[in-house]
Amino acid sequence: METKTTKKAININKPFYTISVLIGLVFLFLGKFSDAVIFFGIALVFDPFDTKTSFKDRPAYQKIWLIVHLIFVLGLFANEFF
Repeated sequence: METKTTKKAININKPFYTISVLIGLVFLFLGKFSDAVIFFGIALVFDPFDTKTSFKDRPAYQKIWLIVHLIFVLGLFANEFF
């Protein structure tokens, strides 16, 4: 009888996403909007959901979450210019 062991992949995206969002919130409450935009934008790089699933195959709540996050970042970015 032969058993195969496979290493479980560690998803570091969730902790980095959470940390980036929390730092962005701190800067947002401190009134440093340019720094907040940077950290919220960096958070989008670390997709908190399953990265093996393509965007079109994801559940609706994941798509909505990421799109709302992107709109929020773009709104803060536009706030810096206007």
